[in-house]
Amino acid sequence: MRTACGLLGLAYCAAAFHCPARRITAVTRTAPARRAPAPVAAAPARPPTALSAGSDDEEKRLPWFFDPGTYGGVIVLTIFLIVAPLALKEALEASGMDGNQVGVALSGVFVIGGSLLWAFSYVFRVFSKDMTYSTQLKQYEDAVIQKRFEELEDDEVDALLGEIERESAL
Repeated sequence: MRTACGLLGLAYCAAAFHCPARRITAVTRTAPARRAPAPVAAAPARPPTALSAGSDDEEKRLPWFFDPGTYGGVIVLTIFLIVAPLALKEALEASGMDGNQVGVALSGVFVIGGSLLWAFSYVFRVFSKDMTYSTQLKQYEDAVIQKRFEELEDDEVDALLGEIERESAL
């Protein structure tokens, strides 16, 4: 009974963890674009410019079976969190410890360890500003800047690029 309760507690702790860099995302639909009025004079089209900061997300990714942001990672992590305590329990009982003492000790270690791991991961995400709100705010700000840039005229874009070049030369 204690082992079953310990495993349920462990499964609950494992479900409480969440990865900030999730790649399991829902498909979003975008609204159809509005048609702009036809221009009076044909202006030379400028190539689309992407104003997004480069990310090294591809380089930092874990293999799919270790990454808790993927289905494979969740399955492997769940299997590990179920098998590891059972294997450790069997090993400690085989070494001569009493079964009740082993169950209490393992339950305590996994509950306290899981709580500490969750707390440290939360503090790390707070200090690295990898929280949901700050990530969404950054994405919103980038989208607003991108939209404003796309609405600029060619001479305004040239003036901005010249200003950026002057500032970078300093």
